[in-house]
Amino acid sequence: MIRLIDYQAEASRRVRSFLKKARRRQYVQTVTGSRSQVIRLHDDNLWLSPKKATSPNQIARKRLVKAAAYVYYTRTCVIKDVERFCRMSSALFGCLVEMFSDISRVTETRTGLRRLTILGIRVWLSGTESHPRDLALAASRGARWAMFNYLYLRKQGKENWRRYKAKNGIEKLFIDSGGFQLMNGFSFAKVKAWDLHDCPIDIEEYADFLKRYRKEFFTWSNLDVRGNDALSAAHFEFLCDEGVCPMPIWHIDSSPFSYLEEILTKVDPPCVGIGGILTIRSWRKRNELLSEVFDRFPDVNFHGFGVCDQNLFRFPWHSVDLTSAIVAPRRFGKVMTYQGQVPRDPKWDPTRAIHESLDFVVGLESNYRGEFQGQLFE
Repeated sequence: MIRLIDYQAEASRRVRSFLKKARRRQYVQTVTGSRSQVIRLHDDNLWLSPKKATSPNQIARKRLVKAAAYVYYTRTCVIKDVERFCRMSSALFGCLVEMFSDISRVTETRTGLRRLTILGIRVWLSGTESHPRDLALAASRGARWAMFNYLYLRKQGKENWRRYKAKNGIEKLFIDSGGFQLMNGFSFAKVKAWDLHDCPIDIEEYADFLKRYRKEFFTWSNLDVRGNDALSAAHFEFLCDEGVCPMPIWHIDSSPFSYLEEILTKVDPPCVGIGGILTIRSWRKRNELLSEVFDRFPDVNFHGFGVCDQNLFRFPWHSVDLTSAIVAPRRFGKVMTYQGQVPRDPKWDPTRAIHESLDFVVGLESNYRGEFQGQLFE
């Protein structure tokens, strides 16, 4: 059985456990490493006395719960992200770091901020924007995250996708710009010569779409142009100027590491998408490149576009998107497991096989320990 995460309930449980520890220890450690003394603690409020404060400060229990639920929902945050919950943001962030210490990692970003990231892999089911029955099937197995392709939605010209999303209880969408698919129809030489007005996808229309429906989305990708990093960077800057800053994309098959360094230094994003993985036909070469990425950037959260082979389990992905949970059982008679895609049980019909695959990928988000990572290669 899969274990679905009830963010609010899990947050309440973690806050309750944390407050019990704080009562016994009588202090809370802030993000800077200093200690705030716990001078009063009851059901509704935590009263702290920082060293430099002239009077005690209060963090309401309900604020702690909201902040913890936010961490479960976003899966990564820095101190500025939790300022909305409490003016004692450093103490609050320190509380969150301790609350989630058993299922998270804390890293330092390129700008010197501490980032709290929940372990496990969030899987975005892609390819369902044109197959509402598949979306309903996924939702029936607990899927709450889906990736929709902007190119398809633009071509459709309707808002049926919003009805599909709402009807099936999908939490939020990840919007893929469709840039990778479209650019595959052009040579690198031609793409490299493009400027801001040559791209077949209008960046202004994409920005307008994101602004119009942003409440439906969790995140969205940059309008990346494989083979033209300068244009990808220009698109990223334009979208940020429009107030819809996207997930930056780095292409493993065509972009130099210097461009990834530039992204991390200038943007300091919560997550970086790695594109171009599936264009590398050799599994060995693909594995070598991904190994280099994760070795060189161990503190970065990465999203893997289209990762559904054994590399899903070899590396500590923050999130991935895939179609294979539904497509592989239906077309190839295979199900997703910790050993990769394996032939389904002969006693299972395709629907049962799809259910097993969906249960598996949905459950990866709450597999905080990542026991599967590396076991295939021991």
